[in-house]
Amino acid sequence: MYAFNLLDALFRVDSINEYILFYNNFSKVKVLDRFNFAPRIKRGLQRGSDAERGYCNVSVLGSRIPNKIFNASVTFLGRPKIDKLAAEGANRRGFFDEIGRSVEKSPACACLRRQAGRPPAPLYKRGESKKIDLFFSPNLLFSAFSKDCKKVLTVHDLSFERCPQFYSLKGRLWHKLVRCRKMCESSDMIVAVSENTKYDIMELYGIPEEKIRVVYPGFGNVRGCEGVNWTNRTDKTYHLPQRYILFVGNVEARKNVGGIIEAFRILNEEYGISDYDLVIAGKVRNKEIKKLRNLGMTEEVKNKIKLIGYADEEMKVYLYRNADLFVYPSFYEGFGFPPLEAMSCGVPVVTSDSSSLPEVVGDAGIKVDPHNIRDIARAMAEILRDKDLRDLLVKKGYERIKKFSWEKSARKVLEIFNELGEN
Repeated sequence: MYAFNLLDALFRVDSINEYILFYNNFSKVKVLDRFNFAPRIKRGLQRGSDAERGYCNVSVLGSRIPNKIFNASVTFLGRPKIDKLAAEGANRRGFFDEIGRSVEKSPACACLRRQAGRPPAPLYKRGESKKIDLFFSPNLLFSAFSKDCKKVLTVHDLSFERCPQFYSLKGRLWHKLVRCRKMCESSDMIVAVSENTKYDIMELYGIPEEKIRVVYPGFGNVRGCEGVNWTNRTDKTYHLPQRYILFVGNVEARKNVGGIIEAFRILNEEYGISDYDLVIAGKVRNKEIKKLRNLGMTEEVKNKIKLIGYADEEMKVYLYRNADLFVYPSFYEGFGFPPLEAMSCGVPVVTSDSSSLPEVVGDAGIKVDPHNIRDIARAMAEILRDKDLRDLLVKKGYERIKKFSWEKSARKVLEIFNELGEN
């Protein structure tokens, strides 16, 4: 989501620089519908004609190396150099060739070549050799680059360093092999998605502050919130209870879902607030289900907990719009989108007072200690009992989401690109 939204905004605000989206995937893949690429420029067509629409300064190139081989090669052999791979593909094939739909499954990045203030040409001339001046990676990934290629890296969070107990052995091994510290040290500039992430990078990796820029991700209303005919949808459509408290996210230890369930038990048994169900929407692993089932509570409370699994975009919108309260007391987040999604749909929010979440919600949500179950239950009860507080939080939530804009994010990232391009 971050890569697609940021790049889409970047291509809309920048028509000077030339971009190449590079992906690696063994299978043949197709273009992402959300990107508005210009069609291939055929012989005899002029730039600016009706046949040319979309991003005229963006192309997509793909490598067909199997990902496991690719990752092992760049990790242990230091090759292929991704910037050279992308440049060679551009030189060989021209401005546009393969387009990828499944780029999120493999190394994906945006490469930039400055055009010295003039619009980019749609095709490379035969025999003309180009190079990548700057490589932008929207996440940590397996990679190797040439020494003279400048690099910008986005770091979303260092939860695998702060909270390794929440990761499987496979997950911890993956992060070790990616060599996150080395990626940060070798980057010319790091984009941190929050002040909290910036602090972690400085403290854990010893990266100097002047090498890190905080650029908050943008935010738009949950896709589908606007322009959807909800008159044909009822609670029976999604088999939902009439009144419910909501959590949206992967059901894993780091998200503190067990704490939410325990706080829900206290809400029912000690506060006497028993007319709400708890809806948990997100991918659930079998071992997590076993842990949740072992939490001590009455059958009456257990029957009010609905684990509905993964929710697609349309269902997620419906879940938010009809919830009475959204609860997200995660132990650690680099930047938490779900609280903003809830606010955009007019739902009051309870979230953590730790990691980046205070930066995200500001004063538009109730913040609690995620380690204190009774604190979570207290905040839930306070909102559900106080209509004036609910109305105030909803109003503040609508104002809060205006702070985050993909266009604003793109312009700040573009400033970094241009600054490095001038050096």
